[in-house]
Amino acid sequence: MLQGADESRMDNFDDATLSMLEAASVDEEALKGLSRDDLRDLFPGPENFLRRKKLWDFISQNVNTNE
Repeated sequence: MLQGADESRMDNFDDATLSMLEAASVDEEALKGLSRDDLRDLFPGPENFLRRKKLWDFISQNVNTNE
C-alpha cells in the first residue's frame, strides 16, 4: 500500500474514532504521545483492534517523521 501525505492527517479516521478522541480531549499533538496501553484504554476490546492498529500506525509514522 502506498502511503501518501494524506495518510498523515487525523481527519482520515472514521467518525467513531474522531468522536472518542474528541471526547477524551486528544488532539493531533496529544495523540502522538499516546502509548499502546493508552490506545487500549480509549478503545478496549477485540472489536477495536483494527482501530487501535490504524491509530498506532499513524502515531509511529508521525513520530518518526518529526524526529
